[in-house]
Amino acid sequence: TRARGPQPADGETDVSPDTTLRWYAGRKAVLHEVYLSTDRQAVVDGVALVDTVTESSYQPGSLDHGQTYYWKINEINEAEDFSIWEGDVWEFTTVE
Repeated sequence: TRARGPQPADGETDVSPDTTLRWYAGRKAVLHEVYLSTDRQAVVDGVALVDTVTESSYQPGSLDHGQTYYWKINEINEAEDFSIWEGDVWEFTTVE
């Protein structure tokens, strides 16, 4: 039920600043909350929400060079008794 298989992969370095975030959706997910920040704690705390999407990809726009980004995907399905599946926090670093 959780998002998995992040691209860029967790811990990946030399990622293009124009990367598209991709993941495998949880089997019951209808919507995906995308959290992204250079502040890990903001992602952990759920205050870095950047968008809610229906596809299992997100284009954040041009990111800063040489920066570490943290991200997670919360899977949503309000028709279920348990409607939010919180994702793991992943990280990647963009190329200098």
